[in-house]
Amino acid sequence: MSSVDFAGIVVASLQATANIVAVCGAAAWLTRSGVLTADLSKQLSVLVMYLFNPCMVFANVGPAVDLPTLLQWWPVAAFCAIYIVLGLALGALLGAVLRLTRAQMRVAMAALAFANTTSTPLAIVESLVTTNAALLAHGPEDTESRIRSRAVALIMLMTILQTFGRWTLGSWLLSPDRPAAADSAATPVPEAEGPAKPEQPKPLAGTPSGEGVPPPAEELPQDLPADPENGEPATAISPVKVVVLSPQNQMGDALQLLPETTFLRSRLHCPRLASPWLAGWLSKVCGLVGAGLGWFRAHVVGNLNPPAVACVAALVVGLSPPLKEILFDPEDSFVAPVVLQTGLMLGDCNVPVILLTLGSRLSRGPPQTVGEVPRRFLPAVIVTKLVVVPAIILGLLVVFRKAGVISADPVLSLTLLLNNVGPSAINLLVIAGLNGFFENTIAAMHFYAYLLANASTTAWVVAYLAYLRYSA
Repeated sequence: MSSVDFAGIVVASLQATANIVAVCGAAAWLTRSGVLTADLSKQLSVLVMYLFNPCMVFANVGPAVDLPTLLQWWPVAAFCAIYIVLGLALGALLGAVLRLTRAQMRVAMAALAFANTTSTPLAIVESLVTTNAALLAHGPEDTESRIRSRAVALIMLMTILQTFGRWTLGSWLLSPDRPAAADSAATPVPEAEGPAKPEQPKPLAGTPSGEGVPPPAEELPQDLPADPENGEPATAISPVKVVVLSPQNQMGDALQLLPETTFLRSRLHCPRLASPWLAGWLSKVCGLVGAGLGWFRAHVVGNLNPPAVACVAALVVGLSPPLKEILFDPEDSFVAPVVLQTGLMLGDCNVPVILLTLGSRLSRGPPQTVGEVPRRFLPAVIVTKLVVVPAIILGLLVVFRKAGVISADPVLSLTLLLNNVGPSAINLLVIAGLNGFFENTIAAMHFYAYLLANASTTAWVVAYLAYLRYSA
């Protein structure tokens, strides 16, 4: 077994961060020259959310996803959930130790739960495959090209899961608390004094909104033309269907009174039941189902943004062979080359544009966080992210490999480790900027974390490769 190439690992880590530093430097120069203004940076963040990020996810993940691959690489999804749960738990622990506010604790939880899972892992894997392919081979027939393809596919699979998590749970964590409804807090305004208004008639039964209430008798015209069909005087009142509330109609009444089940009323036929008890029980069930669907529509579907929708669309297309052939098979479809080339071209703009916004914000040094978070916040979060979290993940990987829970493929364990040893995801800065939530704190955290990430990432990769060499 060959020795660990420490110099190659250091070079790989330097290469992984050199591009980030170069693009951020260009953004800093443009900002100081007055070209990249704050408003332009904000608009670039909007383009990332609505165009570049969705195109990158859809064009890269859709062609590589299929059902056998997902079933074989289930540890990626499992460890993605472990990363998020671990980050949320450590963020809550920091919040209790540092006595953070609820908003500050949510920032810590987001920073610890979501890491850079694309650019840095891809650069390090590319260099390691070239310099230490023997350590990463899973059997004598495992070639360098197979190792590289497998590593890239695993990283992109983690990317789609993490992207969905960032733009759903992460977006919620980095959003200010919604104020209470205006109508609940507003003080009623007294009506202007004037002549007393006549008392309005009460609504008829079965018409909660008051529709169909006849006007006062004195307002009706007395001389109306006769109805041409029967010769009787016409009436200005439309027939009103009176619904008598009874125990047999409790189920329908409950559906009418639940606003969340409006969309169900037109689709459910509520029969008249002879048993009041059964009717009441069914009305409660329908109410719970309707309330659950209303909550899902308001809090899940309503919070899906373009990157999250792109993740779902990529999985749907990837798991549907007919759609996958039409959209992603350039040999058998005229549409596929257009979709792939357009998506990849726009998706390639995602990381550079994010780095431009990051460099613009950091062009004057780390932002001031006085008043946003305590002084111990940044050191505590950065040390936890770069030291504590990787140590826990590496320990779990060693235990699971020895227990046979996950495959002995070194590439699988390496990508699972790389996906959570780096700094927090740069997309968090985009989300915070769009929501106007702790922007300076997250920008300063990225500034210091990326300065220290080269040393910490190199140390953890060396530790993992040393484990592979001495455990073989």
